[in-house]
Amino acid sequence: MNEQEDRRYKRTEAMLRDALMTLLTEKPINKITVTDLVKKADVGRGTFYLHYTDIDDMIGHLHDVCLNRFMPLLKRYSGEPDIEPFLFDLFRIVEQERDLLKYFPQDSDSVLYKALKNFAKEKCAHDWKELFNASDDKIDLLFPYIFNGTVGLIKHWMTDLDCSIPAADMAYYAKDIIFNSRHFISTDIGPK
Repeated sequence: MNEQEDRRYKRTEAMLRDALMTLLTEKPINKITVTDLVKKADVGRGTFYLHYTDIDDMIGHLHDVCLNRFMPLLKRYSGEPDIEPFLFDLFRIVEQERDLLKYFPQDSDSVLYKALKNFAKEKCAHDWKELFNASDDKIDLLFPYIFNGTVGLIKHWMTDLDCSIPAADMAYYAKDIIFNSRHFISTDIGPK
């Protein structure tokens, strides 16, 4: 594919994505048809099928796009005590992709949620063992607390607050919440 064809391909994908986002404000995802989408995007049906096999394929592709935005960030993060830069990047990505993210299932059964959670847990377990000499028991208790709390904070920021608080401020608040819970993992104090 030459550069001009590549630009055209990307432009068409953007048009289809924008049309899907508009349609999602009008009806649930399971009620959107290819016909609805191509009319809204003002592209031919055949053009849609050059990109996707059906609406589910398009949604799967958009899941992958989102996942590919988050994975490099998770891979870069090395569990160091200053997590504010990581959180800033995380909130910035959510802010940039919020129109898409708000239409994905927001529960623990979603493909995006599971993929991010599994990767983050493996990464955190490795890093926390190395940095804090954390036990598996403590990791098993702290990880869901931090991960689900952060996801909950992001959902609240995205939906209830409409991202009205700047990403940098949210990163700072999240860091304070997480940092205060990190004391748990780095101490031997526990129930007697």
